[in-house]
Amino acid sequence: RAWAIFLTFNFISFTRIWFRSGSHNTWDNLNDTHDILAELFTANTMLLNIGDGLTQVFFKFNFAEVANFCSGYAKVFGVMVIGFIIHWLPESWKIWYRTKFIELPMVAKVIVCFLVVVILYQIVSADMQPFIYFQF
Repeated sequence: RAWAIFLTFNFISFTRIWFRSGSHNTWDNLNDTHDILAELFTANTMLLNIGDGLTQVFFKFNFAEVANFCSGYAKVFGVMVIGFIIHWLPESWKIWYRTKFIELPMVAKVIVCFLVVVILYQIVSADMQPFIYFQF
């Protein structure tokens, strides 16, 4: 099972190279992909990238960046914490609040749903990655 997960992850990561190429022209796309693969699989580059990453993690780790990261994504972490709390609530509590929601009048349900959408919209970052298939 571990081997299957490892293989699938690497295959999917490898095939995304073609989707992230910057060109709309097929031949330019292939040239870009060739350049990426040539740099990726050059032995010296691979060792340097791995070495730089490990050096950064183990010897040059900047804890101030952790605080910046956490403060920048505070809303996202807040939603995650709420999700974890809801997930671990006892089943009887979940049944209770679902039943209460079902018993609400239709107008109240619409208002609750609207508020949830507005809150989630406020959390969404403005710097979203474009849809991976947008070039097609």
